[in-house]
Amino acid sequence: MRYFIKEDDIERELIDVCLNELDYNNHFNCYVTDHLHRSSERGVLNLDVLRREVKRINASATDRPQGFDDSDVNTAVAALNDIDLHSDPASLNATILSRIINGFKINVLQANGKREQRTIQYID
Repeated sequence: MRYFIKEDDIERELIDVCLNELDYNNHFNCYVTDHLHRSSERGVLNLDVLRREVKRINASATDRPQGFDDSDVNTAVAALNDIDLHSDPASLNATILSRIINGFKINVLQANGKREQRTIQYID
């Protein structure tokens, strides 16, 4: 029977070299999901950083003294994270790229308790 080398095999070997031969002490990879808070190795977003930066970048989207509401942050993150990855690759790429470049419209909680539509940005 023929043995096929998978990408997974190559990655594991390189991880071993980095940790054991090159003395790297910090290592993030798809086998250590707790550092990046991903639910699986297929996840590509660092959700902690994304949530923090969405909150920072969009602070002016609300007039609340305490800033951007956590549920609004979660809605903005979900707009990037909850995309059907089984759709046509070209349309999937266009959707994600459009959201990153143009932002995403959501209703943001304001100081008066009402929600107003704002365009949430992912990059500043």
